[in-house]
Amino acid sequence: MKDYADLKKGEDRGKGSKKLLFTAVKFAFGILILAGFVFAIVFGYQEISNRYAKLKYVVITGNSIIPTKVIKQYIANSGSGGLSSYSLSKIYFKILSNPWVKSAKIAKIFPDTLYIVITEKKPVAFVYYKKTVYLIDKNGSLISRYEKYVKLPKNLPKIVLKANLLKDKQLLKSIVNLYEKLDKIGKINYIDVVSESYQVAYFDGGLKVIVSSIDCPDIAIERFRKKWRYLNSVKDRLDSVSICFDNKFVLKWKKGVGR
Repeated sequence: MKDYADLKKGEDRGKGSKKLLFTAVKFAFGILILAGFVFAIVFGYQEISNRYAKLKYVVITGNSIIPTKVIKQYIANSGSGGLSSYSLSKIYFKILSNPWVKSAKIAKIFPDTLYIVITEKKPVAFVYYKKTVYLIDKNGSLISRYEKYVKLPKNLPKIVLKANLLKDKQLLKSIVNLYEKLDKIGKINYIDVVSESYQVAYFDGGLKVIVSSIDCPDIAIERFRKKWRYLNSVKDRLDSVSICFDNKFVLKWKKGVGR
């Protein structure tokens, strides 16, 4: 049988456990209140900062053809100074409206920066048609008319259209491919496109070569390479040379000039 002292000790231990538990609950509750208070302060600060943050920096990468100032003009008219006022979708579609832009990515980096990554279309040749200069890509697709603001690679091939073939992508692609092959043999000034099957390559040294870009076998290009020195040695007597045959050249001599 427990005496009164033992019972009192048991009650004291029970009260102590309850007091300890109550203290732990109060401590945990206090931590939660403090965490909520800190979160509210941080969240509120971020919201206020984001709302009133000013656009200070515009970072643009990937553009080598389109000047940075052109892209910044799209941004300037898309907001009122505060970073939150700038619409990413509005800026995105303005950038995509430039014919030189293939794709674009844009993001806000708070508190003060817009970050833009651009992928540009790559021009491979000038195309001259009806006193207007165009640029095409490697697939023969039209990119845009030439504008003074664009920064283009040097020494792009020059193609002069004498017929309405600007939309013939397959033909333009084949001409660019043939141009690149011939240009490795001798420097070309430009290629005249008379028709789909008749083009004239004008070389720097004066040699005039008749080709058909869609149907010019590789063996003909190799034969031309081997005969390049000879053809240049007689170029002053030649009117032109047709090369796109499987087994021969066709030389057209100038009138009154002996062979």
